[in-house]
Amino acid sequence: MKKIIVGIISLLLLIPVCTVAKATEYVYEDVPTESWYAQSVYYCAEQGLMVGETEQLFSPQGKMTRAMFIVVLYRIAGEPYVELIEDPFTDVRAGSYYENAVKWGIQIGIVSGITPTQYGPREPITRQDAACLLERFLTATECHAFDGKPEAELAYLDAEYISDYAYESVMSITHKSLMRGFPDCTFRPKSNLTRAEAAVLFCKLFRAISE
Repeated sequence: MKKIIVGIISLLLLIPVCTVAKATEYVYEDVPTESWYAQSVYYCAEQGLMVGETEQLFSPQGKMTRAMFIVVLYRIAGEPYVELIEDPFTDVRAGSYYENAVKWGIQIGIVSGITPTQYGPREPITRQDAACLLERFLTATECHAFDGKPEAELAYLDAEYISDYAYESVMSITHKSLMRGFPDCTFRPKSNLTRAEAAVLFCKLFRAISE
């Protein structure tokens, strides 16, 4: 039985933490201005981290893919030089928008595939896998912006469903308040991360690193 030690704020990303510094050219018809993710969506768009699936639609409830997720982390890192290496993933197409990001992730040791030879770029990323990538990113880039004590000592009611490989990362990312649980005190580790949720966490991450 896993020892449940995670700190959790009861609301998941319901209060936006980012403000848009200036007027943005992006106006998404499916992002209500009063929504909990609106300011984060527009901040990410303005910073060039995430944009809409079309010029008019952001698709906030759409699923964040594994390709999209690693690309945004790569952008946050400043799109560093990528060595000409061969990667083990046969489904990472040469010349694709995510090729350099995946290879960069391999170089710094944060990327793992859904199988030894498949990265699964088009697969939705689960919340627990997003937590793993975030935690590895913070370690690899020596980012200490989120270091500190847990805000609370409560429990995820579904902690037993967090995969063993992801458990410590989920705990750590929760303590850092990059990802949080739902109002019913669950984390929903195997649910797919939405684009709205991704925008909020990337907004937090980018602002902390940039300050």
